[in-house]
Amino acid sequence: MRLLRGDPRTRNVPLFDLTCMTREEDRLTLLLRAADEYLTKPFKKTLLIARIEHVLRLTPAERHIRTDSLAQSRKNVD
Repeated sequence: MRLLRGDPRTRNVPLFDLTCMTREEDRLTLLLRAADEYLTKPFKKTLLIARIEHVLRLTPAERHIRTDSLAQSRKNVD
């Protein structure tokens, strides 16, 4: 994900994590990995579609603010 975020050609492409990780610390890691959204398996198709629609409504600047805010939160925790 960091490679995609670091490349100007893919920087603004929304990224989703679809995972089986369900522990609280795992979920925090997922949010801090630069994904715009994540879903834990199993998930319903309607929820996936709703999350995709939500992220697509966000502008690249809004997604960037969200990612930066999470990264700052991580620094404060560490």
